[in-house]
Amino acid sequence: MRSKPFLFNLLAILFVLFLIWNCGPRKNDAIETNSDSSVHQSSQSLAKILATPDTNEHQLQSGQYTFTFEPSTKKIYHQYPSKPYVIPDSSGLHHEGLNWYADNIEGNKKLILSSNDNEESDDFVIYEFLGSVKNLPYWVFKVNYYEGGSFLLVNKDTGEKVDLVSPPIISPDQKWLISVSSDLIAEYDYNGFVLLEIKDQKIIKRAEVALKTKGIEDAKWIDNNTLSIKENYIQNNEEATRYSILRIRNQ
Repeated sequence: MRSKPFLFNLLAILFVLFLIWNCGPRKNDAIETNSDSSVHQSSQSLAKILATPDTNEHQLQSGQYTFTFEPSTKKIYHQYPSKPYVIPDSSGLHHEGLNWYADNIEGNKKLILSSNDNEESDDFVIYEFLGSVKNLPYWVFKVNYYEGGSFLLVNKDTGEKVDLVSPPIISPDQKWLISVSSDLIAEYDYNGFVLLEIKDQKIIKRAEVALKTKGIEDAKWIDNNTLSIKENYIQNNEEATRYSILRIRNQ
């Protein structure tokens, strides 16, 4: 004959199993779900964003300017010729060693740039003369750092300096200048573009846009508000090329 404690424990186990079965969902029970349509729509929107690598850079704003990118083709890009905006003119400029000097009308010289070729120094920089901006009083220099580089304009009359990310690309009406750059992989150089206004023979920065999902390898003006763009972007962990139209609107 089994002991009473054993029967008591057996009954307790059976009672617990009965409670678990009774609380669980039965075949005909309705299980409550979240049927809020707004949640479903939000999920769909998020899926579209994640599936589109360039979603956040279709339209961008800097200052009072709005920049809109539209898909284009290689054929359209090649319809517009590349034009030389830098000419080989070094008049009024000379260098001695690592230094660049501007000559004034009295024959005196003024130091405008000084290179530092000490590779152990944090201030390592080499200024390489490229020429002068066509129809504007600016010299153009390539600025070489230990890693990466940029470009620099120096006003021939005042010595004022203007930083660029590429040689200047000037609009047909000679009123705008854009400077573009692409560096998605090494990330040593600026990745994006700068818009500058040409006014009274001076160059003034109006907008600067840093890009994340693409870079601009080259740009050609179509008219005074529109450019044909050669873009770089990352596809399958490699850099690829595509083309777009960039429209600029002044608000």
